Amino acid sequence: MPYPVTALFCGLNTVIVLYLAIRVISLRRRHQVAIGDGGHGDLARAIRGHANAVETIPLILFLLLLSEGSEAPILVPLAFGTVTLIGRVLHGLHFAHPDQYSWRLRVLGMHLTIWPLLAMALGLIFHALFALAGISFSGGA
Repeated sequence: MPYPVTALFCGLNTVIVLYLAIRVISLRRRHQVAIGDGGHGDLARAIRGHANAVETIPLILFLLLLSEGSEAPILVPLAFGTVTLIGRVLHGLHFAHPDQYSWRLRVLGMHLTIWPLLAMALGLIFHALFALAGISFSGGA
């Protein structure tokens, strides 16, 4: 498998998205709402939590794929993948079960998603600029 780190986090993050989707489905059934949130705060929150995961996880996975495909040591995408996965779990727990998990988990989850995304993006920008300038990180020409 050429991209094992990305494959690992793709699978793990898919489980998170599926969990959040099942939570939305169960609340839709409970409240008998097919479209929208029907004015139910718990359903609105669950929908938003699922949507947030769907908005951020593809970007995480794409950046991981590019990082893993670059000359970065394998521990770099592995570390970023782990941190963002923890962030997504914490963020999702707050949205799926706000009565059990503090909003602080949401904030921590957001930080554990945003900062690694920014670091990966900046790392890839610098890597690309060096590559465009003909500078190699592998020690060769």
